[in-house]
Amino acid sequence: ESQQELVDAGTESLGADLEQAALGLQRAAEAEAKAAEQRQQAEAVRAEADEALRAAEKTREEAAVAWREAEAARSEARQALEEADAAKLASSQDRSAARGSGRETGGGRAGSGWGKTCPPEGG
Repeated sequence: ESQQELVDAGTESLGADLEQAALGLQRAAEAEAKAAEQRQQAEAVRAEADEALRAAEKTREEAAVAWREAEAARSEARQALEEADAAKLASSQDRSAARGSGRETGGGRAGSGWGKTCPPEGG
């Protein structure tokens, strides 16, 4: 009988060990499935981040182009202003020269000359 009890005890122990091993395998399979799911989620997040980086790079490139275009437009506007100022100065100098010659010769526009800037004598 004692031999049978030993066999029974060994069988029970072996059965418990097999149950523990089966539970361990089940937990490992669950952990592996969870890890696979987390990996999929991480890959999806990485793909979204990659797409966001590509979009940001495209936006940065577009902004750089817009900046260069704005700089060129500003330069053109500055040049146009300088040309307008030069034309205004030249026109002003031409008018001054015309007024000056009108005073000296008595010609020019009606109402210009000495009578406009100084009262006539006796008046």
